[in-house]
Amino acid sequence: MGSFTFMYIMTTIELSDYEIDEFLHSQCVGVLSLSSESDSYAVPVSYTFDSGVFYFHLLNCENSDKQQFIENTDIVTFTVFEEESHKSVICRGELEEPEGREFEVGARVSENSTMPTLDVYPNDSVVEDRFFILTPDTLEGRHLQMKF
Repeated sequence: MGSFTFMYIMTTIELSDYEIDEFLHSQCVGVLSLSSESDSYAVPVSYTFDSGVFYFHLLNCENSDKQQFIENTDIVTFTVFEEESHKSVICRGELEEPEGREFEVGARVSENSTMPTLDVYPNDSVVEDRFFILTPDTLEGRHLQMKF
């Protein structure tokens, strides 16, 4: 039996601001990466994106690793990707609680009707639910193209 070589060229194309905005509106789940000293923690979370701002509703259980890392992380990284289209967007910034604006943020979060509940654990009782906003310091998108 003979062998064959499969050749392709991969190029990375930067997404425009418009393409980033469209992509983020078409998705509803990303990975929130947190750190504390020399340890890191990444968790998939649901989000809503509107007017350049990410909105999160996070549920925390007793002794939540996520909550402990949120308290100790100055700058978070939030990544949204789609394998099928080979697109990704990476955001870096400070995760903030919208003190006094919980109702407004809750309304924004609820606008995303396709939002799955990723952070509920069936055997744990929810101790608290908290809203967060992330206004990006940096927001970059890429599209990987493969040519055969």
